[in-house]
Amino acid sequence: MTTQPFMGDALSQRPRAKHNKFKAQGVSASTLDAVRVDVSDNLQHGSYTSTAMPGTEFERMRRYALVLAKWSYSNIHKTARSWKTAPHFVEMANRIVANKQFADTFRDDPSIDTIYTKPYVSALTSGNITPELISATMSLLGTTAFDQIVEAVSIKDTETAEALRSYGDHIREYMGYYHDNANGIHSDSGRKRRQAKDYYKTLAHYGENTYTQARRIADDRAARRMARRAAKPGEQQGAPITKVVTDDGDKVRRTDRVVIPLSDYADAMWQKPYLAKHELVLPHTGMAGRRLIATNEGKYPKAFYRIVTDPYRRIFKRKTRALGGVVVFDCSGSMGLSDDDIKAVMRASAGCSIVCYSSDSSDAHNRRYGNIHLVARNGRQARHLPDFPGGNGVDLPALKYAYYNLRLNSHSPVIWVSDGQVTGEGDHSTFELRTATRKFIRSKGIVQVETPDEAVKLLHKLQRKAQS
Repeated sequence: MTTQPFMGDALSQRPRAKHNKFKAQGVSASTLDAVRVDVSDNLQHGSYTSTAMPGTEFERMRRYALVLAKWSYSNIHKTARSWKTAPHFVEMANRIVANKQFADTFRDDPSIDTIYTKPYVSALTSGNITPELISATMSLLGTTAFDQIVEAVSIKDTETAEALRSYGDHIREYMGYYHDNANGIHSDSGRKRRQAKDYYKTLAHYGENTYTQARRIADDRAARRMARRAAKPGEQQGAPITKVVTDDGDKVRRTDRVVIPLSDYADAMWQKPYLAKHELVLPHTGMAGRRLIATNEGKYPKAFYRIVTDPYRRIFKRKTRALGGVVVFDCSGSMGLSDDDIKAVMRASAGCSIVCYSSDSSDAHNRRYGNIHLVARNGRQARHLPDFPGGNGVDLPALKYAYYNLRLNSHSPVIWVSDGQVTGEGDHSTFELRTATRKFIRSKGIVQVETPDEAVKLLHKLQRKAQS
């Protein structure tokens, strides 16, 4: 290990005793989560697992091993039994404290180039929630890796991501008030050591509560899935609607849509969201979508006729990058949108995904016909627009579905055509509903416009920018 002022006294600041001396148990750690420290509480030496390889990321892991040795609570298995929790959560508390101490000391993030987030995301979204998985995830709290994991999980599993984020915020708030108590782990004062013990114990129980919440979410989702499978074929949610008859005739054809519940975006404040996936039979390509354009460079000529018609003789073709945008329509009665208004925006947004939403006061109606309608995607659009009952009900679920499920890439814009009025259960509007919606569109950079004309102008502007 390289000698640094902090490293020189990282271990010596503990009370001088034989059990506070450490010997190497292994030097083969390749990631930050493989770094291990075991502080003994008897007369035996402690042990650590780190790495001796050269490189910035390995130096970061060696530093982390020393910080972890200094700030870890002793003998996690015995401590876990006395705290009536699992050893994973005691180790989690040690690492959360070490993360903050590492950042404060080195002004560095220990997870940079040392943590692979994909295995965490894959495990969290698989539904197999275990104490080891949650404690390992929460052990990264205070690093950019934790934020990246939560953001990636939220794309597929909003409820689990929200549980991780919520308890992470609780822990950060608690640490903001009481983190100085962690210094008592090195103190000769019995009172300060008890304060340090209570501090670490509380962090461990926060982790246990996170697991309980995540496990409940996974169990509830599994129960809903089993209930849907057990439903009778004629009443099964998600079965195609055989026939929809409207005032002006057979506007929506048979088997024109399939309705599925969006359980991941359900919330007690809003009406239950049901997604109607329409049959997309018409082309919806254009300047906003990926298309072929003429060029004078390429491998295989595809337009020989341009030798005569094009002064630049651009006989090759290449594909442009898709804008990948999403337009979300508020089709409630307060908007007063006509089919022509929506179709005008759809023509201007060719290549984008289009979502329309409007909810009925009856859950049975929403469950059968849907209250969030996907009418355009991947260069195709629905033959007819559905009839909208006129209520809001699912403003935020529709925006979340559009943002997390329909964008082609992280730079794809999301446009919300709405007057900003939102309602939830019973079509009632509350301060909490408005606040939650405003917070989401601001944090995700969603652009709100109030009229279709504004949406058309904005789409043309974005298309010109994408093509430049």
